[in-house]
Amino acid sequence: MSEASNSIARGVSVVAVAAFLGVLGWYLFQPGYGWTRLALFAALGAFAVAGSAGVWYGRARVAAAGIAGLVLLTVTLAGTLWMFVLPVVIVLVAATAVTSNHERTNTPSVG
Repeated sequence: MSEASNSIARGVSVVAVAAFLGVLGWYLFQPGYGWTRLALFAALGAFAVAGSAGVWYGRARVAAAGIAGLVLLTVTLAGTLWMFVLPVVIVLVAATAVTSNHERTNTPSVG
């Protein structure tokens, strides 16, 4: 893909994750606040940031780990947040598909 499409994908993923973090921050202080909600939202936010960092740096495995963590936490614990997590997952999957360049031969890989 071209550098312009990579930049657009990176930017959209960062904006989507920033909006998701804003939603989590708003819901955090709604009635029923507790330490379990804080822990769940911290984990969701961490997975979203990891997915976006994977997209930003072109690391498909890091992005996939963040996406998988978001999906697993949403399915198991945060079922009511699916309407906010699903768009973030879709954006991260699409951005990962755009930014992952399988033709890199000069890039060292770890593992």
